[in-house]
Amino acid sequence: MALPELLHVFELEAADEVCAILAAGEADARTTDAEAARTRREKITSAAAATALEHRRQADAQIATALHRSRAAVLTARAAMLARLRQTVEVELARRLDDSPQLAAALVASALACTGDKRGALRCTPALEPAARAVTPPRLHIEVDPAIATGVVIELETGTTVDATLAMLLDREWARLATEAVR
Repeated sequence: MALPELLHVFELEAADEVCAILAAGEADARTTDAEAARTRREKITSAAAATALEHRRQADAQIATALHRSRAAVLTARAAMLARLRQTVEVELARRLDDSPQLAAALVASALACTGDKRGALRCTPALEPAARAVTPPRLHIEVDPAIATGVVIELETGTTVDATLAMLLDREWARLATEAVR
């Protein structure tokens, strides 16, 4: 084969080889680009998920704090309302006792029913003194005590105390009454 033909064959083979190398390079570049795009998508997805999770955690914490504050505000307002209500009821109890001789007599009778034949002292508000004197046996000494505004308190020599005051009845029933008031 002549030299020009040989050179021509080498040129063709070299061109074929260059085309094959170029095709392989382009295929490798497409594979690398596809792998890079997949890796980039995975990193973006992972970062977005982590950011969303952190934002959700922060939002949940803010919501929990807001709920806690609002519940505390409601409980504080409810406690203040119940305190005002109780104060009003206590004032009204003293007024009711002054206006109702039957209620006064019932309180004295209920206190006396708990004493049996024991000796002691019956303490009452000045308004109840006449009702107490009318029914109290001599074994109980009657003392007027303005501090007892809503009934009678009997202190027996045995150390037993009988509290027949509307204030004590209110104390016993307050939990139920407060629940009803809140409803």
